[in-house]
Amino acid sequence: MCTRNISHSIPELQEVYLKAGLKFKERNPNIQIILLCVYRSPEEQNRLYSYPYDKKDNNSNGVIDEKSEKVTNARGGQSPHNYLPSFAYDITFKDSSGKYIWNNISLYKEYRDICRSINSNVDWLGKIGDYGHIQLINWRSKI
Repeated sequence: MCTRNISHSIPELQEVYLKAGLKFKERNPNIQIILLCVYRSPEEQNRLYSYPYDKKDNNSNGVIDEKSEKVTNARGGQSPHNYLPSFAYDITFKDSSGKYIWNNISLYKEYRDICRSINSNVDWLGKIGDYGHIQLINWRSKI
């Protein structure tokens, strides 16, 4: 299971997360940022990678091994989440009624822009559909 503690990330990302959260909250007082994942073990990464091939119904829709079960392109050790401290974190949003906001791309882009204004060495993977993923640019060079 992923950790949800920002202290499990590198100091640069801790600073980005904390400062971006304050700025985002000023602009969006009724929306809460939810930290979904900071560190994920390589074993957990491999488990997630295997979802479309593991002969199980991982998304509880009654169908086994379907493309929609795909969670990640990365195997264990290939994700910036697989290192401690982590080089990435994932977030989503929750509105004032407690409903998760998964697909409001404009909110994710706003959060991305705030993060980049704090530290230009962060990247956002929304361009490939991973909207809540923030990572350090060139993280592999830091391993």
